Amino acid sequence: MKLLNLLLLAIMLTVQGILSDWTREVFFTVINERYNWMRPIIVSTNLSLREIADSYGDRMASRLYEMSEIQKVTGEDRRLKGKNAK
Repeated sequence: MKLLNLLLLAIMLTVQGILSDWTREVFFTVINERYNWMRPIIVSTNLSLREIADSYGDRMASRLYEMSEIQKVTGEDRRLKGKNAK
């Protein structure tokens, strides 16, 4: 629970992707509590909102959408470009 408290109380929380090893309920708790306390969170993911809903449920997708300003980043995938060069 110490980790959960750190995630809930951090001034700013950044999550790279949605971590698959966390349970849905723990991740939702973090999102929901940060929403209720009006604490910012930055989520970076390759998933669309529909894919988030399909994988993590409509509750999670709705909460993230409601508290987010979505910034779509486009361009070449540098990881794939590097693999093709080898």
